[in-house]
Amino acid sequence: MKRLLTIISTFLLFSCTNQNTTNEKSNSDEIKTTKQFEFPADFLGAYISSEYLKELENHGSTKKAQEKAIMSTAGLYSEDGNIILSNTWNFHEGGGADYVKMVSESKAIVIGELSKDTIYSIVFSRKGEIIIKDEKASYRLTQFSTDYKNRDYSKIVNEHILPNDLLLNGNVVKFKPNGEITGLDSIISYSFNEDYFDAGMQVDMIYLSYVDKRPEETFGYSLTDSTFIISKLNCLEKDEEYDYCLVRELGEPYLKFKRKN
Repeated sequence: MKRLLTIISTFLLFSCTNQNTTNEKSNSDEIKTTKQFEFPADFLGAYISSEYLKELENHGSTKKAQEKAIMSTAGLYSEDGNIILSNTWNFHEGGGADYVKMVSESKAIVIGELSKDTIYSIVFSRKGEIIIKDEKASYRLTQFSTDYKNRDYSKIVNEHILPNDLLLNGNVVKFKPNGEITGLDSIISYSFNEDYFDAGMQVDMIYLSYVDKRPEETFGYSLTDSTFIISKLNCLEKDEEYDYCLVRELGEPYLKFKRKN
């Protein structure tokens, strides 16, 4: 009987020790899986589609480039202690404002504000660039501002379309990245259209502002390796009820520049 009690006591002691070891291992695993990773602060800011910029550099057409800018812009910013991702699609539709959670030192998941499901992953591949992935595709974006509040992407767009000076009748004209124009007497600023998902948007378009404060005017434009031509627009079909042009084409040249390489 004494021998039996000894065996039972030994068994119970072994069971408790083994259970404690298992619990310690479980707790250790839990600590590992709940490790917190800091968001890399250098990646806060505003982003634009890398493919869009590449297209602009190749041919300068904002209309053609829009077709490649699936996720066109994105922003990463801090709000109430959370990192938030916002984005737009094709420069036409807005996305949500969703929560970012780091899962490693170089990767995050994005949790939908409403669905609470994981909708994207973000890879912080190299400084100034992120890759956002969903279940269908991946989108590479280039950082153009470290301050999300300063998310006007017109400067980087202008730089990719017209990186160098122009010549008009032998005189130098500058279309500056900030939208200013120097070298023309009456025209003082410009901006390129980026959203062509509407009626009457069949050609590349640019807006010009004048020194005499007349209303901004809309023109078409075309680029080759040697020329930058701003043209008047011809309306081929009009909605009479709303006085709106439905179909446009390039008309006669308004300004014809030579490009300096």
